[in-house]
Amino acid sequence: MSWPAAGGWVLAGGAYAVLVVGMAKVRVPAESADRVSVAIHTAVLVFLCGTAAGLSVAFDLPHGYWIVLTFVSVVRPSLHESASRARGRVAGTLLGALVPLPLAALLPARALGAVALVSLFLFLAYMFAGKYVPLVVFLTTTTILIASGGLAASTV
Repeated sequence: MSWPAAGGWVLAGGAYAVLVVGMAKVRVPAESADRVSVAIHTAVLVFLCGTAAGLSVAFDLPHGYWIVLTFVSVVRPSLHESASRARGRVAGTLLGALVPLPLAALLPARALGAVALVSLFLFLAYMFAGKYVPLVVFLTTTTILIASGGLAASTV
């Protein structure tokens, strides 16, 4: 994909996310922050995401966009917050990867589709509730179940 096309898809995805959050009337309480901290955080996030996106394209990494999404969801203004989010991301991803493996081996494809829908609902519920680790668990579970197409071999 070309750089302009990739940028267009990122902008379209961001606009879609803003639209969905706006329609759901999600309100996150504002945290006060000084302008310098905001500028530094923004610069760090732009550098990390831009570098990750560039390397993903340059090295043709399959699903390299997950690196960018991880930076966006983990990097916070303080090192303590970022470290806590990173631990939550790792724990949630590991738990979320363990859940679908036995299901994919035991359940038929149609049942896996139903489990994926339930998992998607739980992901959205935890997202709106602001519960990060369970959000990551169900995001990972949903992604694996959908990407596997219900086939145990491709999930494993």
